[in-house]
Amino acid sequence: TMRGGGSTLGEEAIRGRRYDIVASTLFPPDPAAGRPTPSGDEQLVRTPIGLNGIAVIVHPSNNVDELSLVQLRDLYQGRVLDWQSLGSDVGEVV
Repeated sequence: TMRGGGSTLGEEAIRGRRYDIVASTLFPPDPAAGRPTPSGDEQLVRTPIGLNGIAVIVHPSNNVDELSLVQLRDLYQGRVLDWQSLGSDVGEVV
């Protein structure tokens, strides 16, 4: 039986030996990149089988027509705090 719930729940479940196999979109541990190996991950085998696509959705009340990859990166890294800097009306990014 397959069941959804998210990558984090799946990885926690496999570490806890509640499942035999899970799918995950999380980046694998990489201590050099600041992603330490969680306890219990030492024996896990990750086999990449594809890439995960994402869609960025902006609320219709926001006057942003398009965002570049650099702008998206800056938004998600907390460098942009107000929509006005991206061409929209004044308003906090939440």
